[in-house]
Amino acid sequence: MLLFRRFLLFITLLASASVVFGGEFEKPILIEKSELPELPRVLRKSNTKGIALVKVSVDSRGETSGISLIRSTGMKNLDSFIIDWMNEWKFLPKLQDNKTVDGFTVISMRYDLAENQFDAPPVND
Repeated sequence: MLLFRRFLLFITLLASASVVFGGEFEKPILIEKSELPELPRVLRKSNTKGIALVKVSVDSRGETSGISLIRSTGMKNLDSFIIDWMNEWKFLPKLQDNKTVDGFTVISMRYDLAENQFDAPPVND
């Protein structure tokens, strides 16, 4: 039942986006971020803040098909944490000629570990 509801939501959002964007949009559109997992203790203690740039590939079904770092945080465990979290995000796929196709988006992940804050608006509008 949950899968059916997500499919209906996907179709509804895709139809709405098609109308709003004139039948095409050049990149996948973020529609749902998963809940932020608890930060590992070692990351919480680092009190680091900064920006990572992340390229998210999205298949024609709107599922994440690959994530790569364009700009690392400089901490391998934080990079892994961000990638694992973003793997659960949901997107509307790229729409071209009224067909969903594979695409990608670049997201700027701003983080402040002292405040346990992560902000990630898409940047390739």
